[in-house]
Parts: sequence; C-alpha cells; structure tokens
Amino acid sequence: MTSGDFVIEISGGSPTQSTRRIAYILDEMLKGFENPLICSNFCKAISLKDKNLFYYFIFVWKQLYDNGLFFGYEGKTSGIKNFLFDDFVSFYEIVVPSIEILEKFNKTVSPLFSTIIKNRQENAYLSHLRDFLLPLLMNGQIRINQAETPMPATVKPKTSNKKGEIITFKPTNVDYYKRSLLAVEIVWQLHKEPTLGHLKLQKLIYLCQKSTNMQLPTNFLRQAMGPYDNRLMRSIDKQLKDKKWFEYQKNKVLKYQPLERVGQHHNDFLKYFYSESESIQFLIDTFKSIKSDTVEIVATLYACLDNMLTERVIFSEALLIKRFYEWSEEKKKFSENEVKKVFSRMKEKGIIPKEYNFSNNVVL
Repeated sequence: MTSGDFVIEISGGSPTQSTRRIAYILDEMLKGFENPLICSNFCKAISLKDKNLFYYFIFVWKQLYDNGLFFGYEGKTSGIKNFLFDDFVSFYEIVVPSIEILEKFNKTVSPLFSTIIKNRQENAYLSHLRDFLLPLLMNGQIRINQAETPMPATVKPKTSNKKGEIITFKPTNVDYYKRSLLAVEIVWQLHKEPTLGHLKLQKLIYLCQKSTNMQLPTNFLRQAMGPYDNRLMRSIDKQLKDKKWFEYQKNKVLKYQPLERVGQHHNDFLKYFYSESESIQFLIDTFKSIKSDTVEIVATLYACLDNMLTERVIFSEALLIKRFYEWSEEKKKFSENEVKKVFSRMKEKGIIPKEYNFSNNVVL
C-alpha cells in the first residue's frame, strides 16, 4: 500500500454499528513500519484516481458513516454483515467541489492531519518512556530530581538549588542508544550514496544535534576538518555492527554495508526522535548527495556562528569568513567564493543557529 490509499472494513459490524469503518494511509505512517503494508482479511483497499480528493473523501465518508447511511448497503451471510461495495459505488453519488475550493480545503486540513499523526507518535513515545521509567522508579534505581527545573541527562550543573541538591547525571545507556539510532537512521537512508563516509556522517550528526538542540553524549572538538569527535566514529561503527545493522568497510565505494537486521531500528528511532524527526529528515534530504567537503564547510561555518553567539560578537559576514579560515590551515583549500556560496545556501535553507535572523540582518 502507498500514501493516499484507504482500507475499508468490508465484513463485521453489529446491530447498532454498520460496517465501512475506514483507515487512511499517509507517508508519516508508512515511515513507522519496517515492511510494506498489505490489506488483509475482511477489508478492502481502494485508491482514488484523483489524489487531490483524499482529504475531502475522508470527511464525506465519515459523514455518511456517522449518519448511518451504510446500513442500507449491507448483506448478511452466516451471521456476518457484509458491505455491498459494488452496489454502493454504482448507485451513490456525491458532489465534487471545484479545484479552487478543493485546494483551499486541502491547504486548511492537511496540517491538521499531520498534527494528529505527530500527536499519536508522541503518545506512543511517552507510553514507551513510561513503561521504561516506571519500574526503575518503583525499585529505587532512579529518583525524581527535586530541582525547580528538570535537567537533561547529559547536563552537569555546577551548583545546588535551594529546594534540594542537584545530582550530577552522566549519560545513560539510553543516551548512547539514542546516539546510535540517530547515526543508523542517517546511514540507513544514505548508505547507497558514495559520498557517505565517516566525515560526512559525523558532520550530519553534529548538525542534527545542534539545529534541534538535542542532548546526546558527544564531544565535538575543534579539529582541522571542523567540529569532530575522535572517539565517536569508533564507538558508532562498533554499535552498528554489534546490532547487526551495518558494517563499515573503508576499502569499498559504499562504506556502510547492510547486515541482517538492517532497517529494524526505525520504530525505535521514531519513538525517541518523534519531535526532531522532521528536522532530521530535512538535513538528510538536503545533504543526500552532497560531497563531504561541502558538508565540512557547512559544519565549520555553523560552529563559527555558534561560537560568535557564545562570545556575544556582533555578526558580520567578513568576520565569519575570517573565523572560518582561522579555524585551521586546512581551510585554505576552500576558496573564499566557495565558502560564501555555501553560506548563502545555508541562509536560504535555514541551516543556521535559530538566534540569527538574516532576513533582517540581526541576531535575536
């Protein structure tokens, strides 16, 4: 099944409930499944010739169902009610709105359906988190912090709060697992691209972490090739291989070779990164076929911008370019014109720290 398809209940119902309950398929749903979806027993899969009618069809069908119209299109064999689908589509007619009205309608309701799906994903994630944390709370393995503001697991506060001492937390197994999930999601989507290697993967992890402000156990230091964590790739390669997701083979054109459990991480990825998944997907799509050198420029410029914010330095493009070349002698391999073009694309795509507003040339 593909996005835009419907699944209709053909057999079932009850004396007070008709058949014809309906389920719709969207891209956001398909991403939550490892294998293709198929229509099974007692249901019928349908596709619309005109996909622009997708949302309108949902509302019309729901209205017909709520008003009990489908009771008139039921047959009964062996005590089971069956929907007379062919009779219904042959005799029942509905009004189809004009293209202009349909476009306005779709523009209005499409974000609502996206919100519904995100809320469902968030509920699934919170349920998973509850099931994980509750046993640990009950047996005393973890305690709820008494501080006024909850602290992320990877933050190490320096002082105590008046309401109670703040405990210094270290990264947990969950934090390391989340880091592996982010890495394998990037590899899973890009492993058929010859541009993917250690450098590009690490830069994408850095950009994902920085742009979404997520807390992960990484230690990006100032290296010649930009912000880099020397231990990170060795750890990730080992975890991906241990999980039987991918194996890194440096002598092959496609560096990451899939193993027997490839793709089986994806449900956990959606659970742990439900709120960041859209931003992560944007970065993956943006840099899918981009060479490592360009990703290196982007990550280094992003780090320079981030440092300028921390230092409260007044922004200018000339200062940013100066900071870029001061990062390392290695940066001289890039021409100033090339760096400026990359920075221009970063502004167009919004791949910059959120505090910058270049449309008004100000820092928020």
